Amino acid sequence: MKNLLRSLTLLALIGAIASPLAADDAKKAAAKEKKAAANKEGQKKGAGPDLAARVLKQFEKAELTDDQVAKIKDLAKVAQEKSAEARKKAKLSKDQQQARQAASKRAQEEGKTKRELQDAINAAVELTADQKAAMDESKAILASFQKEVRGLLTDAQKKSLGGGAKKKPADGAKKKPGEAKKKKPAAE
Repeated sequence: MKNLLRSLTLLALIGAIASPLAADDAKKAAAKEKKAAANKEGQKKGAGPDLAARVLKQFEKAELTDDQVAKIKDLAKVAQEKSAEARKKAKLSKDQQQARQAASKRAQEEGKTKRELQDAINAAVELTADQKAAMDESKAILASFQKEVRGLLTDAQKKSLGGGAKKKPADGAKKKPGEAKKKKPAAE
């Protein structure tokens, strides 16, 4: 009788511990499937996961108006379709796509900058001239979209985002990183 009671108590204890862990695993698996499905759906449309959602998240700090959000969604839809068409022209093989994705993932894990990330992706796959032209066209479409979106923002919204483009010196001279600023001579 004692053995039966101990066994039942032990099973109840194991169940109490394992139940939340199993529920946690199920939640993680469901979230992972949902994210994968969203990414897959977004990739069918073009430019990766939903372009409008990515841009709206990027401009969260700007506190966009409802009108601006609607315009951004419209612009994103058009840009995403055009970009997808341009990428279709590139006709990247499965191997090329997988190599680009692997290089991107590796570079992100290494914490590379945007420019280094793009260089790593380009180095991973040798594109033909036609493929390169089509990919450049896709990039140009997305860059134009970003420029249009920034044009919708007020000056205050742009300021709240920070990281705006730095103005070049009037004389066109480029300063080297770490170069000290020239001091003006003291007026006597």
